[in-house]
Parts: sequence; structure tokens; C-alpha cells
Amino acid sequence: SICQVAKAIITDEDMTGKDERVILVKNEGDIEGAVIVTAALLNGVTRGTNAVIGVDPGLRFGLALIIDGKVLCTTSAISPAHAVRQTLRWITIIRQNLVHCSVMIRVGGGSRFFLALYLRALQRASSRVAVQIVDEHHTTVTSGPDNDRSSATIIAQREGVAVTDDRLRLERREGYIRLLKRLFGQLTGGNRLSTDEAEDILAGRRSLDEAISAVHCSKND
Repeated sequence: SICQVAKAIITDEDMTGKDERVILVKNEGDIEGAVIVTAALLNGVTRGTNAVIGVDPGLRFGLALIIDGKVLCTTSAISPAHAVRQTLRWITIIRQNLVHCSVMIRVGGGSRFFLALYLRALQRASSRVAVQIVDEHHTTVTSGPDNDRSSATIIAQREGVAVTDDRLRLERREGYIRLLKRLFGQLTGGNRLSTDEAEDILAGRRSLDEAISAVHCSKND
């Protein structure tokens, strides 16, 4: 399990000397990377060989990063695109700091709808990372605000199966259309998605992120 308590000293680079415990943060964009590298060191992960990112898809996505069996970071995301951006951010951090570490993404397959939206967004991002779909049975072991993160942690530790093209396809279903409209409204501050627009997203002719961006662009015009 992750180290719960640690002491950190923030100091000037000139004062650090050659202490191997020092982690340099070059700019604000490196802060999350520094946190993950620090968590890795505190948990005995010095080189890193196997990293797994677990993803629990849903109206709120849960994500967990496990390296060499140690849970180093968990978080939540509000949309498929947001979850993909977080996934790619972790992959970048791993590749920059743990160069010998392999990376695997494991996604829960409990919701075909949210799974497909995540996989589509990941595919558009051209991520060259191995992806498995995991059976979500018995992954929800807690209730409360962090249950998606705990589920993602369990998903990351389960063997899955390779992604096939049919997993990215979504049929036209009234339930899916209602879910898309609900999600779109949540992500755009109450804007409405038409049925035709929802059908385009389901068919893959347009992405949810593109529909959201169009709303933001129209507000800025």
C-alpha cells in the first residue's frame, strides 16, 4: 500500500548538494511527476519495471497508477477525454522518469457505453500502449466518493483481454442517447445535445469532445 506519511523539505536547487533523496522540480508542470516519483521512492520502487494504469469508466471515471505492485496514485476524471488526458499524463511521467518501465492500461468493461467512449478518445490520442479490457465483477468493494478509485485499483491488478474493434462500436439505443445528453449537459453547464448529434457520436461520426468544444467556441464568438 502507499506510504501515508512523509516529510518533505522545499529548498533552493543550490542547497541540495548531491543528496540522492532530492527530486528536482524544474517547473510547475513537473509537480505531479515529482509527486509520483517521490511516492515510488517511498514505496521502494527505485527503477520500475511494470506500470499498470487501471481505469473504471462511468459518469465519473476512476484511475489508479500501480508500479511494481505498489499503488502510487489514484484520481478521478469527469469525462472520457479527461480520463484519457490523465492516462497520457501518467504515461509521459513514467517514460520520462522510469525509462525501463513497461506500461499497460487496463479498463473495466462493466459499461459498454463508457468503455467505448474512453477507448475512442484513447485511439484518437494515438497512444501506443497495450490496452486490456477487464471483467469488473466484484470490483466495487466500497461505497462513497472514492469508490471509483478503489475499483480502478482492483481493475489494474486483474488480467484482461485485448481490445477488439467491436468494443469501440455503439448501437443506437435510447438509453445511450439519454446518457449522452446527460453527460453533455453536465460537461457544458446545462447545454442540450440534440438526438441527431447524439446519434452522430454513437455512430462515431463525431466525438463527444468535439461536440463540447463546439459549444465552447460558440460562447467565445
